[in-house]
Amino acid sequence: MSARLISLIKNSIFVVNQTIITMKELLKELGFEHLPMLSEFVESVRMNNSGSPFPEEQAEIDSKELVSIFKYCNFITQPLTKGMFIPCDENGNVLVEPEKWCESWSFEKKQETSKLNEQYQQAVDRVLFEGWELSVNVHGMTMFEKDGFTIAIDNDEQLPTTINTGRSLELCETIEQAINARVKLTLK
Repeated sequence: MSARLISLIKNSIFVVNQTIITMKELLKELGFEHLPMLSEFVESVRMNNSGSPFPEEQAEIDSKELVSIFKYCNFITQPLTKGMFIPCDENGNVLVEPEKWCESWSFEKKQETSKLNEQYQQAVDRVLFEGWELSVNVHGMTMFEKDGFTIAIDNDEQLPTTINTGRSLELCETIEQAINARVKLTLK
């Protein structure tokens, strides 16, 4: 996923009660700690705007509601990528935090380390979901974990993305499928 697309997702704005807010703020406003299923999101948007999920006079959906639902739907139908969970470069290669430089290093070594730290920080800023940690990055597979869930993504994109829920192994290609597998995804 490109840095521009991640920035658009993170900074998508919504209008709620005449106020412009981000997706994370909207989810908090609707009472969600984690990303909800689309049906839950739609119901909460309707409740928030009308006080009832099915108001008597509802002939058409409000345009602000429709925009919010459309943006959220576009967001959760994005394919899962490693960079959503852990720091990766633009090519999807996992990055590890560079070592801190010390005074005894040469100028070139300090400069190189500074550049690596900057690249790593940019990768951290692109991560969408908080709390995930790299567990394995070998033999063409990258796995990361949080709260008993393990997500495995094939580095060569030949195999489907899988989520081990502790009870079953789910095939999940999109954010929405991960939500439906009950993975708790929290925006950074």
